[in-house]
Amino acid sequence: MFAVEIIKTSSILRDTTEHIADRCYYCSICPQPFSPDGEHVQTTTSATGWCLSKSVSNDTDNDYELGVAHDGLCHEEGCSWIVEDTKTWWICCCNEHLCNKGVPHPPTTTTPSTSPAPIMKLVITLFTIALIISTSFAL
Repeated sequence: MFAVEIIKTSSILRDTTEHIADRCYYCSICPQPFSPDGEHVQTTTSATGWCLSKSVSNDTDNDYELGVAHDGLCHEEGCSWIVEDTKTWWICCCNEHLCNKGVPHPPTTTTPSTSPAPIMKLVITLFTIALIISTSFAL
């Protein structure tokens, strides 16, 4: 008679059609232009399934870093502004094998959420409303 042992494990299951990054490029002093064979470029295992490119600017001439996205940072592929430890970062997330190649390129031009642009829109809107109200009382 054969003895059967059942081992229970807990793991996160993903759709077989979903991409999962198992390896990412890593460098904190990344070469310009990017080269996978660059002096400071390594590959590392991704426990989260996400790779990351990050910079303080979405300009392609700035310094950048490559690595693994920490848990909860990336939810979809693409680029966006985040604020982390009081510093604003342009991050690009991807979830395919060695997908974070080089400078994070924006798919579209956006502004960081901490920029003064939303505040200026609010000030202009409030000023316009105040002007309309004051004009209507003058009539």
